[in-house]
Amino acid sequence: MSETVVRGPADVEALLPRAARRHVRRVRLEWPPLGDRERARTERRLARGLRACGCETGAAFVLLTLVALVARGVPGAGGVAAGLGVCLVSGVVGKLAGLAVAEVSVRRSLRRLARSA
Repeated sequence: MSETVVRGPADVEALLPRAARRHVRRVRLEWPPLGDRERARTERRLARGLRACGCETGAAFVLLTLVALVARGVPGAGGVAAGLGVCLVSGVVGKLAGLAVAEVSVRRSLRRLARSA
């Protein structure tokens, strides 16, 4: 697991591009001067976003799709195959949505750090 130490505004700016965070899984804040609770909260929020893979959101999408399919009723073998296809597509869409939400969260946290100087 790769850890990056943030010691100033330049370190925050360096982390804004997604490519710069590709192998970073944890950020330790030594700047800006935050209280212990706020620093720990921000570090946890960043770590959660950096390690996100979208699987939880993808699973939730698949579960909701299954519930909708069962509630609607799937007729015959062709309907089952179509239902599985719909579940697969919803899982992929959910995973991509989870990754996008994590990216937005990390960027928002980094920008908030940059403004707190």
